[in-house]
Parts: sequence; C-alpha cells; structure tokens
Amino acid sequence: MTGGSSKSPVRVAKLGFEDWMTRMTYPSYLPVLERLRLYSDEPVENANPEVFAFGAKVAESGIGLCLARRVISSQEVEVLSLFVGPIYRRCGVATALVAKMQHDLQTTGRALRTTFIVDRRVTRALIRVGSNLGWSRPRLLGYHASFDIDRVLASRYFRQELVVRAQGGLAIRPWHDLSDADVDALRAGNEVRRWITRGLEPWEYAYADLHSASRIAVDAQGQVVGWVLLHEVSAADVRIACAFMHHDHSSFARSLGLWKSALLESRQAKYRSCSFVTYAGHGPMVSFLVRRATGLVRVTPIRESCFPADRARATRNSRRLIGMGGN
Repeated sequence: MTGGSSKSPVRVAKLGFEDWMTRMTYPSYLPVLERLRLYSDEPVENANPEVFAFGAKVAESGIGLCLARRVISSQEVEVLSLFVGPIYRRCGVATALVAKMQHDLQTTGRALRTTFIVDRRVTRALIRVGSNLGWSRPRLLGYHASFDIDRVLASRYFRQELVVRAQGGLAIRPWHDLSDADVDALRAGNEVRRWITRGLEPWEYAYADLHSASRIAVDAQGQVVGWVLLHEVSAADVRIACAFMHHDHSSFARSLGLWKSALLESRQAKYRSCSFVTYAGHGPMVSFLVRRATGLVRVTPIRESCFPADRARATRNSRRLIGMGGN
C-alpha cells in the first residue's frame, strides 16, 4: 500500500522494540514498551508474549503503531493504543495494523479486543477500523477521570474532620513498606478466599514503577485491606494505576484517608494533576463522578469495541486488508 505524499510502500509487521515507538503511544504505556524492549533483548524466543507491537514503516521510518497486551490469565489480547502519523491517516494504515494483529493472533489461538478508549479521536478511528473488520460497535465500559490535585484536596470531600471520622482505626502506610513476605501472604490469602477483584491484584502492577505516593490501608489486626497505587505519567501528572478496598471497608468514605494520603504525597512530589479509570458497574463511584463531582473532576466515557460479531467475516476482512502491505 502507499500513503500520504510518499511513493514508498507502507509495510506492516509484528515488531520488537524500536525507539520511535515511544513517540506513538500515551506516556502511561511507556512501561509496557519497556516490557517489550526487555523481550526484544532476550536471545530466546518468547513462546507466550505479554506485549505485542505491530508497526507500520516507510523504508526505516516508523509511521504507525498498534500496541497491545495479553489479558491476565487469558488468551485474549487487548489493544492499548493505536497511532498513525498525520500525513498517513485516512489511507488504511490503522486498519491494516489492526487487521495484521488480529490475523496473526488468530493463527495462535488468541482473540483480539480493544481496551479502554479515552481519546475521542482514537475512539472514532477504532470505530471506523472495527467496522471495516466486522466488529460490533463499542459499548460503554466506564469513565476516565482527571482532576487538579490542589482543587480536590481543598474540596469538602476531603475535609480533615470527615476523613478522620471515616477512616476510623485504619492505619495508612506506604506500599513500598510492604516486604516480599507481606505481598506473598496477601496473594496466598486471596487464593484461599478471594476478595480482590480480578484485574486489580496489586502485585500485577509491579511493572508500572509505582511511585512512593502509593499507599495501603491496614486494619487493627495488621491485615492489608486496601491500596491506592500510582505511577508517573509526566513530570506534572500522576495516574492511579489501581485502587481497591476489601468489601468490609468498601464504602467510598471509608477509603477517603487512603486517597487523601496518596494525593498529599503526590502533591509533595510536585505533581499537579491526577487521573484514574472507574468501571461502569462501580455504581457509587460512577454516581459520584457524573452527578456530584461536576466541575471538580473532568470525566470522559470509555468504550470498548467488542469481539468480532461475525468471526468468519472478520477473518475474511482481516486477510483482505493485511494484503495492503506487510509480511
């Protein structure tokens, strides 16, 4: 295929880590690329990769990237980001990238889906790509929330008397104070009697270079009952990678002390803004964000493009579209 103003062919292929990729995804996914780089440096073929990168190149220049990650404890793979250089947009590059990834994954028994889509431009692009590939239209998964740390800490929701009353006897500690033995005990206890929502297991976020602002809550018996884990997006922005409380302590008010401690540490570290994702099924948090926090928190819907509604059609379209370029 050709694209933009260049007459050179666009080639689409699965790639190992290359430096240009860091300019073609969100800052919060740079740790994912770091995992890909580590895989690329390994001399032995990785039979069950966690990270997938399909790139579009003109000669040796990267002009498009589809970055994906295997879902924990699953053979499904979710698209994290899709980016094509401006002069190559509307030329079929994005569709060819996703089609190539989908086709290659199907040959190894893996299914592809898209993941949290925050940017409206990317949402429109993926709807268009999914339509070309026979996917069903996206459904609402949840919301992306971002806010100014100073404004939120000064709001009525984090008044000190309210936080102290809601926190009760919970002690707040830095996550990094936990020893390996503490984390092992947490994992073992969850295997005996599961209480941690799948996908929010804190040990699965170790790759994210958790910031020291990350916090845990401990009850009077010394048991870990909740956490807020953060990692840096940029010099001014921090993202809550994971937030969870034990069901015995799961009211939003109960976790106020945990959140406030994490946000105070974030501000101390010179971060100005913070963001996080909440699922559509998390009723209390969704209600708070869309009804009560208006003007305080910026909220953007997150949508997921579902599995292909017609797998036979999706496979045919995938094969046709990857014929536009690549190997």
